[in-house]
Amino acid sequence: MGRRVIEYAKLMLPFWVIFISCETKSENNSNAAAVTMNVQIDSFQVAVEQVKRGDFPMQIQTNGKIRGEREAPLTFPRSGIVEHVYFKNGSKVRSGQIIASLYNQDLKLSLQRAELGLAESLVEIDDLLISQGGKRGDTLSVSKEVFKYIQLKSGYKRAKLEIQKCRNDIESTYLRSPIDGLLANLDPMEGKQTLIDKPFCQVISRESATITCKILETELSKVFVGQYASIEPTAFKNVILKGKIVEINPIVDEHSLINVTISVTPFDQRIVSGMNVRVLIERVYKDQLFVKKSAVVDRNGKKVVFTLKNNKAFWNYVKIGIENYNSITILDGLSKGDTAIVSGNLSLGHGARVRIKNVDYQ
Repeated sequence: MGRRVIEYAKLMLPFWVIFISCETKSENNSNAAAVTMNVQIDSFQVAVEQVKRGDFPMQIQTNGKIRGEREAPLTFPRSGIVEHVYFKNGSKVRSGQIIASLYNQDLKLSLQRAELGLAESLVEIDDLLISQGGKRGDTLSVSKEVFKYIQLKSGYKRAKLEIQKCRNDIESTYLRSPIDGLLANLDPMEGKQTLIDKPFCQVISRESATITCKILETELSKVFVGQYASIEPTAFKNVILKGKIVEINPIVDEHSLINVTISVTPFDQRIVSGMNVRVLIERVYKDQLFVKKSAVVDRNGKKVVFTLKNNKAFWNYVKIGIENYNSITILDGLSKGDTAIVSGNLSLGHGARVRIKNVDYQ
């Protein structure tokens, strides 16, 4: 009987060894999982950034449209039939250059008749000089009073006025550019009837331009005439124009918006009137303490920033000031050089252990 027990024990010994080994490994795995779980629970992964002091740019971003600072819609002073168009849309013109003309042959005939009438009045003047005791062609051979009578009697002054009227009528058939610039909205159809209440074309100055944009009424205190702005046309990448606020309309519209006018000089030749642009108005506040906006979290209605010390997070009640699109100023609660937690801070508690995934000490 004893021998059978011993032999049974020898037979079962390998199985007991395997069983004990598995139990040990299972227990070790459980302990490792527990340690890992404790690390995950007790340690939060965060990103940090140093609290800085320096110039703080306050930014207002809005959209607008570019307009030539001098845009002249041109209309013929009289209606008529277009005889010649000398330019095309996009052509450069100079001040005083003729852009188009109307048919004016009948007006030129009227001028010739007026000039003939003036010539006849000069002949009449000579005859009247002789009849008044003077000499032919010598206007000083009679008194001033007599010569005034002769001019009226001969129709000389009326003929001079008629000539001036005819010349003005002929000039009104020519459309001239009042400024240097580019032509736009030109209808080049010759033989077309024009109307005095409809612009024939437009001349846009290429020397400067303005931008009209809107800001919120809450942003009014942050802008002023003379303030600089950056302008980025939506049609061009990496093209930044410089501008300056020249006018702030002191009226708030029904949408709580205020019109702001920005002058752009010098004018970039790639820019055309009506182009959409993005506008960034900046105002620099000197000697400000600031941190990334994501560092500020709300806890029970109060603003809190977590700072890092010895791999632990400590919260600090702060008083915030102005902000831009990336950062916010701190009026109280932090100091320059503090290491603020800027991400992973939404679930943190005071004294929580943290692991840093990046450090920015700029």
